[in-house]
Amino acid sequence: MPMSLEEYQVAQAYMVTKMQQQSRTETEGVDVLERRPFKDDQFGEGQYTTKVYRLQSKVPSCVRISPRFRLTVETIHTAENGQLENVHGLNTEQLASRQLDLDVVLFRMVGRFSVIPL
Repeated sequence: MPMSLEEYQVAQAYMVTKMQQQSRTETEGVDVLERRPFKDDQFGEGQYTTKVYRLQSKVPSCVRISPRFRLTVETIHTAENGQLENVHGLNTEQLASRQLDLDVVLFRMVGRFSVIPL
């Protein structure tokens, strides 16, 4: 990394806040539900944040009409160069049970608002 972990965290917090301010509307934006420091035996000290991203105009209409769509992202920023293979510290059973359900729909735009599956 061209900067320290601490510098990265400050820069990320600044950019997220700036993006929140610039893109906030009545129906879109980022809501911070929880932000608190934490201390963990495995991961050390850090910042825990829960956010809801409301991105109605930034996703395809086929996703907008699905009430089941939910995306959860868990990240850990570490002061190393990205070589850790198991940054979340999952045990063998947890690693084996990871599941990614991804149903990708390919579509093409017809007009401004119509979507036709390929």
